[in-house]
Amino acid sequence: MRSAMMGLMLAAALAANARAQDGAADAPAKPAGLTPVRQLALAMETADYGRAAKDPLALIVAAGLRRGVATRSTGLGPEGGDVTADTSADPYAADALLAEAMALSKNDPVVAGFAEEVRGAAAKGRSDGIAVSRSVAKPGGTDWYRRIRYDAGKYAEAAVELLGGGAIDLFVYDSAGNVVCRDVRQPKKGYCGWTPKPGETFDIKVENRQPAPARYVLSTN
Repeated sequence: MRSAMMGLMLAAALAANARAQDGAADAPAKPAGLTPVRQLALAMETADYGRAAKDPLALIVAAGLRRGVATRSTGLGPEGGDVTADTSADPYAADALLAEAMALSKNDPVVAGFAEEVRGAAAKGRSDGIAVSRSVAKPGGTDWYRRIRYDAGKYAEAAVELLGGGAIDLFVYDSAGNVVCRDVRQPKKGYCGWTPKPGETFDIKVENRQPAPARYVLSTN
């Protein structure tokens, strides 16, 4: 029964994500299914909803999504020193989300059962290869990540998500300076997907469009 309910909640989250992406600017066709970068973004969006709605089950779904994606820190910030590295705790870590769900539910036994399911499934179906950088952009600042290499012919992805309110723009340029993808005027997030050619490198630009510092996560495959 618990597994069925979790499955229904996850299906609803996936459907909401698909609807949100239908109108995304300059988004090319992507591989069938939920890619790891998309899954990481969906986990964050579901967690944001759970916190806003004070819904512990949504937080558990978010934790399950997050558990299914293995990430590694790049240890790399934007060039030029325009950003201070964000060394605070990850608010979207699966264990943190599960603890938050338990506290919100006041240790309800049903919620505890769901949480144990997520913990028990932690080693299953993990997706590797997601590089994550967390940084803090200055007010109205522009951050560049230069000369990033992707596998030629393999669908490439970059996603940015604000850890708070505001708006942010995302651009990807090829080695000749041409815009290959952009996602602008989206609240809180941006996503780009494209197929690299052999020998290309790419520059990623993140623009903070608010008059305050912006904590954000940049993830790439």
